[in-house]
Order: sequence, then structure tokens, then C-alpha cells
Amino acid sequence: MNYPGAIEKYKKTIELDPNNVPAYNNWGIALRHQENYPGAIEKYKKVIELDPKYAYAYNNWGIVLFNQENYPGAIEKYKKAIELDPKYAYAYNNWGNVLFNQENYPGAIEKYKKAIELDPKYVVAYYNWGLALQDQENYAGAITKFEKVIELVPEKSQANDAREAIKELKQKLSL
Repeated sequence: MNYPGAIEKYKKTIELDPNNVPAYNNWGIALRHQENYPGAIEKYKKVIELDPKYAYAYNNWGIVLFNQENYPGAIEKYKKAIELDPKYAYAYNNWGNVLFNQENYPGAIEKYKKAIELDPKYVVAYYNWGLALQDQENYAGAITKFEKVIELVPEKSQANDAREAIKELKQKLSL
């Protein structure tokens, strides 16, 4: 994606509408993708200043903190996003990713399950759940989650990743 070009468009949008919350949020996302984490956080803070109930800004700020390996800070932001929007599946998935990185697989699975309960077609949460089961050496369980990914998005790159994971897991099961 052309993040510099997107940033220029967000700047112009904000010049026309200085209180445009989605523009600030998306500007933060573009900065995050450029790994300009301080800049991204500055934009998320601006979003929250303009709209303290904008859950997406907290979730996106959490992603920045996750990328900086500030896991307690990331969890705090995901919890705030969920407090503001209890049906925010992405925040649950992201919280699960923190727990996964901390090797708290049961906790991660709990969050992935919640994300899927809220959004039954949330492919990334199924994939992440499969990874957590795989890391617990529950290969049969992981295969079922990866098969769900393929069922939901058979032509996407996630399905190819899932097919590859299934192939490796079936080899492990046959040893």
C-alpha cells in the first residue's frame, strides 16, 4: 500500500475537517505500518481527545504497543476497546495474540474463541486458534481450525498457509 500517499490524503482531509476522527485514526494506522510508532500513538491520542469512546483508536494503539513488545500496555488498550465496544472481535483476537506471545495458550484460545463467537467468519482468529493448539501439540485440534480457514476463504493466502500447516501436522501425526 502507498502509505505516504495515504498520509497526504489524511492530512488534506484534516485540513478541511480538523475534527475528522476516522482520518486521524487511519493516519495512525498508516504511520504504524511505516513503523513510526510515536507518530501513530500521537494520532490515536488525538482521536481519543476528539472522541473518548472511539474503540478503534484503543485497539490500534494496542497494536503499536504489541509491536513494541509492551504487552501489559497492549492488554490495557485492548481491554479499554472492549469496554467501549463489547462486541469488538478484533480487540479480543489481538488480546489473544499478546497471550500467545507470552505462551499463555489457554488464555489465547479463550480470546480467539470469544472473537469467533462475536464474528463466526473471522478467519484470522481461527488461524490463530490453530497456531495455539499446534503449539500445545494438539495437532488434531489445530487441523480442524486450519480446515475452517480453508472452508471460509479457499482462494486466499490464509488458506494456503492453512493447507501448508495441515500438511506438516499430518506428517507429525503419522510419526
